[in-house]
Amino acid sequence: MRIGGPAALWVSVDVLSDDYNNLLQVIALCRSHDVPFFTMGSGSNILAPDAGYDGVIIALARGVAAPRITDNAVQVDAGSLLGDLVRTTAQLGWSDLEFLVGIPGTVGGALAMNAGTAKRWIGEVVKTVTVLDLSRTDQVELQYLSADEITWGYRSSSLRDAALILAAELFLKERQDPLTIQKDLQERLELRKKSQPLSLPNAGSVFRNPDGDSAGRLIEAVGLKGKTIGGAQFSELHANFIVNRGNASSEDVMALIKDAQQRVFEEYGVRLQKEIRLLGTET
Repeated sequence: MRIGGPAALWVSVDVLSDDYNNLLQVIALCRSHDVPFFTMGSGSNILAPDAGYDGVIIALARGVAAPRITDNAVQVDAGSLLGDLVRTTAQLGWSDLEFLVGIPGTVGGALAMNAGTAKRWIGEVVKTVTVLDLSRTDQVELQYLSADEITWGYRSSSLRDAALILAAELFLKERQDPLTIQKDLQERLELRKKSQPLSLPNAGSVFRNPDGDSAGRLIEAVGLKGKTIGGAQFSELHANFIVNRGNASSEDVMALIKDAQQRVFEEYGVRLQKEIRLLGTET
């Protein structure tokens, strides 16, 4: 969202395939000095506070290694951008990841929140995930999890808070003509451009869709579509997006979020649950 103050320290860590020593050393150093830290990829689903973060942001470096395809599966590092993964597999004629096109962020972030569309989630194509178990403070353990060892939910997974995702292996369905896949990708992107405010800074969907309903529909129904506080606005294109009109603060965004939650609950008795993460105030 291009919002928020500075971190006390920003560390960009190269995480090479099967070589996590740099990352392990940074985490160990933070823990030995009792310094809070937060790991992330591109930060596309995060709202940072205006005061910044009084700790260490550990950012996984992007584009370290190209996706590697073997036996109808692709191995990819968590720091790789989701869009790069989709384009690479499509160019090689491999299908079944097209539904992920246009979703911002990294592969690791997509796995943590089980990103996807209304019909499909990334958890459906996972074969294995490589993680660091951060639940223990005395050591950091490397684990290889199969898809059935992970709990997948709507915009959530058991990976989100207890583990740092390092890499994944995703199933690929079948070979097709690359031009056919590219045409499908382009059509999907055009649909997103028509329905989502991709030209302005945003963090994607602000709220999870309630069962059997749409958060965007509810926000629009209570008259908040297009509402502006400071530099933040509920998008006029899609009401479940808050965009930064140029000078928005975290406080502006939170005011819109609270307004929507209150109005929707008063009108419909529905409690909207945030899909974006608030850095430093929740896990």
